[in-house]
Amino acid sequence: MSGITNPAEPYFKDGTWGWDGTRWRKLPMVWGYSERYANYQVSANVTAGDHSLTFTSPAAGEVVVILGVHAWDSQTVITRIELTQFSYSASAHLMCKASPVIDEGLNFVGQVVLEEGDGLRVDFTGCALNDDIRGFAWGYVMKVTE
Repeated sequence: MSGITNPAEPYFKDGTWGWDGTRWRKLPMVWGYSERYANYQVSANVTAGDHSLTFTSPAAGEVVVILGVHAWDSQTVITRIELTQFSYSASAHLMCKASPVIDEGLNFVGQVVLEEGDGLRVDFTGCALNDDIRGFAWGYVMKVTE
């Protein structure tokens, strides 16, 4: 027998189907938490000039939701710090801080969703010889299954 009383029908599997009042339909993926994301990057004793730190990208089957980023130079006042989200086809400059105070750096609070192939990078412009540049990103990971 077909219908809502037959547990062999696909809409009984793992609660992935819902009744819309006229028929059973596959529900969209649930947006949820799997684990915490905390990624610290450092490059010590850099050469004078421009440098970047890139945070860990999501693994296959995962989405990372970034909730905040802090990036700083711990030795000198540099020209600029810029936070960029990038993917295979495009990039978006999320925030920039000109002449940040030593150790204060750039503080980003927001929500950035990254999937496999996406990344998050901090660019430091005008570093002095032997500066230490640092970045910390935090948020959460979601396992993606459908």
